[in-house]
Amino acid sequence: MVDDGSLDDRYTVSTRHWHRLGDGRMQCDVCPRACRLREGQRGLCFVRGRVDDQVVLTSYGRSSGFCVDPIEKKPLNHFLPGSSVLSFGTAGCNLACRFCQNWGISKSREIDRLSDAAMPEVIAAAAERLGCRSVAMTYNDPVIFLEYALDVADACRARGIKAVAGCSFPATMTPTPRSRRIALEHGLRYVYTGNVHDANGSRTHCPGCGATVVERDWYVIGRYELTADACCGRCGTLMRRSRGLRPVRTRREIT
Repeated sequence: MVDDGSLDDRYTVSTRHWHRLGDGRMQCDVCPRACRLREGQRGLCFVRGRVDDQVVLTSYGRSSGFCVDPIEKKPLNHFLPGSSVLSFGTAGCNLACRFCQNWGISKSREIDRLSDAAMPEVIAAAAERLGCRSVAMTYNDPVIFLEYALDVADACRARGIKAVAGCSFPATMTPTPRSRRIALEHGLRYVYTGNVHDANGSRTHCPGCGATVVERDWYVIGRYELTADACCGRCGTLMRRSRGLRPVRTRREIT
């Protein structure tokens, strides 16, 4: 696609992650698409393109919308459970998933109509004001707006707010109840189902005593029986992700 982009646009910034090819084109290096561009062309994501003999980002400081979500919706079950996250994304995407629920945003070519001005410091301040402990760059692959995403993360860190990146290349598969059972039988400790209402498959169970330490119903937190140092409130088992089979250590064994 050819576009009359300009560095005079306040939402367009220069980028560093590209290199020249022998045939005169420039290759964008931020994602596996490796789009090779001639002057005036944009990549598959549509928000990165070649302007004035360089690759630029045309969506810096432009968000396609904001929403305050439970952190479990990202989905993150072991990160600040029960907290709120400020979610935002931009127009454009380097993926072409037919099942995408954000297709109207991620593949939009009408960036101006769908975008609100939101510089990094504004996003961080909004998250703090709304009581969100983290900010999620989601709805599309944040790699395509890398420069914007990194500045948002820095602005959030300055205020003690975490940054979360979600929809990255490649997409991960969400377990079904059957595949969850198989994974547990093979020694994985923390496996969750998704996209279905499965109360048991959404809970976090202690690998030591089997007790439910975090009870979830969709994205709502019910019973919560973890200590401040992430141990089971019943038996003291340290809760952590594991790779395969590992001995379970208790709080008493690590003090």
